[in-house]
Amino acid sequence: MYLTTLQLNNFRNFKEGRFNFKQGLNFIVAPNTYGKTNILEAIYFLVIFQSFRNNELRSLIRENLEITEWEVRFKKESDDKDQKLWAVLDFSNGKVVHKAFKLNGVKKQPYQIMGEFQAVLFTPQDLNLVCDQPSSRRHFIDTLISRINPLYYRNLLNYKRVVRARNRLLYLIQIGKAEMKELDFWNKQFLSLAEFLVRERVLVLRKINQQLKEIYPRITDTKDLLRIDYQTSFTYQNDLKNSLTLKLNEVRNEEIDSAQTVFGPHRDDLVFKLDDKKLALYGSRGEQRSAILSLKITELNLIKKKLGESPVLLLDDVLSELDHKRQTALLGVLDNLQVIITTTETGHLKRFNHASQVNLIKLRK
Repeated sequence: MYLTTLQLNNFRNFKEGRFNFKQGLNFIVAPNTYGKTNILEAIYFLVIFQSFRNNELRSLIRENLEITEWEVRFKKESDDKDQKLWAVLDFSNGKVVHKAFKLNGVKKQPYQIMGEFQAVLFTPQDLNLVCDQPSSRRHFIDTLISRINPLYYRNLLNYKRVVRARNRLLYLIQIGKAEMKELDFWNKQFLSLAEFLVRERVLVLRKINQQLKEIYPRITDTKDLLRIDYQTSFTYQNDLKNSLTLKLNEVRNEEIDSAQTVFGPHRDDLVFKLDDKKLALYGSRGEQRSAILSLKITELNLIKKKLGESPVLLLDDVLSELDHKRQTALLGVLDNLQVIITTTETGHLKRFNHASQVNLIKLRK
């Protein structure tokens, strides 16, 4: 899979812009504040249908305007026909941002086109994933699974909806405006969706760990074994459904007192371990960076294996954050991939073979 064109209209700092990409290496070069990351943000938005930088959609629309629209054109390895994925954000009503998407001219909902266009994003912020908040690690695993299993994406959206509705009902019970029996309907949906999400996360983590076992030692030239454990917010025994049900009964009073769903996939975590020691507590900064680099390579491999298509690799000024050894490890997986790299200077081009074949995009104000 490779991206051919990105067209921007009133997206962040771009009044308009058209960028053409080649199948191999593409460098976007400019000083900071010129909008390099904005280009990657627009591309990746059409992979996960949200910004990787913040949840404020209004900030994506050029200042003092109300509408932005943009489009990516791409081709798949299995079909050389041009594909067009289009998005618009409309703030003209002044209250909420209206979103709309089209695939090849046909209006679609995000869950209908999740996975059609694939890219893997690697940013300097990703290097903090080991020690970051649990929500960041949940976002990583949810995003990855959603892109290889659209049903997961739909069930994840439904789960979030159920948790919001359930929390609202818990509050009404707390203030005496609803009865306990009204929880039965939402509890049933909660248990079913929670069971599905946990099972899928555990299954994909098993596949991730199989690859990390090989990739991490190759990157670090050590015999250390990296793995990611799934840490549930409840006691998980052999019977997952029964474990969830027992926990739900156990925390009933606590949930009413707090008006919150106090456990479930939205409270679970991923724990990085190196030779059975928690990487966040005992790992060096170098070991943590090697772990995330291994994880990103694994992400690429899983998407390619599942979908039969190599995703586009987006590197947002990440080469400057990696030392020579880790740069070499990353460059070793770039064969046969389309790569779009942002950087402030062209010195990194020296690290690439066949530099004359690099597509160089220089931004100017």
